[in-house]
Amino acid sequence: MLVLRNTLTRKKEKFSPIDPSGKTVKIYSCGPTVYDFAHIGNFRSFLLSDLLVRVLEMTGFEVKKVQNITDVGHLTDDDFADAGGEDKIAKKARLEKKDPFAIARFFENAFFEDEKCLRIRPPNAGRPRATEFIREQLALVKILIRRGFAYKKNGSVYFRTEKFKNYGKLSGNSLAELEAGARIEINDEKESPLDFALWKRAEPEHLMQWDFETGEKIDPKNPAPHAQPGFPGWHIECSAMSAKIFAPEIFEKIATEKFDDFEKKPFFDIHTGGEDNIFPHHECEIAQNEASFGGTIPFWLHAKHLLVDGKKMSKSDGNFFTIRDLLDRGFAGEEIRFALISAHYRTALNFTFDSLEMAKNSIARLVEARRIFGEIAGSDFRGSGGVLCEKWRKNFKTALQNDLDTPTALAT
Repeated sequence: MLVLRNTLTRKKEKFSPIDPSGKTVKIYSCGPTVYDFAHIGNFRSFLLSDLLVRVLEMTGFEVKKVQNITDVGHLTDDDFADAGGEDKIAKKARLEKKDPFAIARFFENAFFEDEKCLRIRPPNAGRPRATEFIREQLALVKILIRRGFAYKKNGSVYFRTEKFKNYGKLSGNSLAELEAGARIEINDEKESPLDFALWKRAEPEHLMQWDFETGEKIDPKNPAPHAQPGFPGWHIECSAMSAKIFAPEIFEKIATEKFDDFEKKPFFDIHTGGEDNIFPHHECEIAQNEASFGGTIPFWLHAKHLLVDGKKMSKSDGNFFTIRDLLDRGFAGEEIRFALISAHYRTALNFTFDSLEMAKNSIARLVEARRIFGEIAGSDFRGSGGVLCEKWRKNFKTALQNDLDTPTALAT
C-alpha cells in the first residue's frame, strides 16, 4: 500500500489512481525556468518527482509523467500572485545581448545534461514548452473571460480572484489574510489588488510577444498593424499544458463555444513541485483549472526548501551552488543525488560538503556490501541470497511506500 502526504488535505492518504483499471498513474511536475543553470535547491523538487515515479513503478503502477519547460512568462518578482518585474529569460537575453529563444534552448539543454548526471529519468509523456502552447493558454484565458472569472483591461487579462470562492485552499491562505498582507503596488487596471494576470500586454521593447487574437508570434520590431501584443502569465502555462496533454478533449469542447456546463473531475493524479510553488503558482493553477473547465487534481506533493550550511542559498553569501559547481569540485552525480534525497522530502535539508563526503562513503559501503553478498550467493543471488535479504528488501519497500521515507530506506 502506498501512502502519500497530500498538501491539499494536509494529511497522509492511501494513494489510488483515477484510472478505472487502477493501473496507470498520471503525474505533472513543474519543471525549470530556463534562464540560468538550475541550482541544487531546484533539483530537490526534481528528484522528488523522479523518486515518486520509481516508487509508483515498484508498487506496480504504470506511470505517465509530464514535466514542463517554462521558457516565457516567469517574471522576476514571482513570490506573489500577480508577479511583477521583467521576464526572467528576456532579462537574461537583454543583459547578454542574445536572442531570448536561444537563451532558453541553451539552458534547457544544460538542464537535460544535469538531469542525466543525477540519474533523473526524463519524463515519458512529454516535456512541453510554454512557447509551444500559446493558443491553448489563450483558449483558457478566453473561456475564463466568457465565464466571468476574468476581465480584459488595456490589453492585459486578469483573473477575478474574489469570484473563485475556494481560492487559498491549497496554501491555507484566505482572501482576507492575503489582502491584509498584500504588498502589491496599486494597479488601476485591476478590480482587486489580489487579481492576477493571465495575459500581459507587451510593450514594444518586450522581446517575446504573441497576438492575443490569433496566438501568432509577433516580431517586436515589425508588428502587424492590428496586432494585440502580449505574453502569458506564469500560472496559466501549467493549466493549459497539463490539460492539453492529459485531457485534450477539453480543447475540442472549448473550440465549439459550448462549454459552459461541465463536470468537476480529476484529469491527472499527482502534481509535484517545490514548497515555493504552493503559493502563488499552484494556488492560481487550481483556480484557473476549476474555473475554466472544472479540472481537479487529487494529490499535491511539495519538496521543502533546501538550506546550505544552515542558511538560505544566496550568491552574495557564497553558498549558492549548481550541479556543475559540485562536479567541478570533484563530486560525482550519484553522490549529489544521494545527498539530496538523504532527508525526507518534507523536512528541511541542510546541505553541506560534509554531507557530500558522507554520501560518497555511504555509496562505497553499499557497493562493497553488494560485492560481498554476490560472493556469498554466487550465481544464485536472487535465490539463496534473496532469502537472506528478503526481510530487508521488504523493509526497504515499506519505507518508500510510507510517503517516500528515504531516510529509513537508506538506513535499511
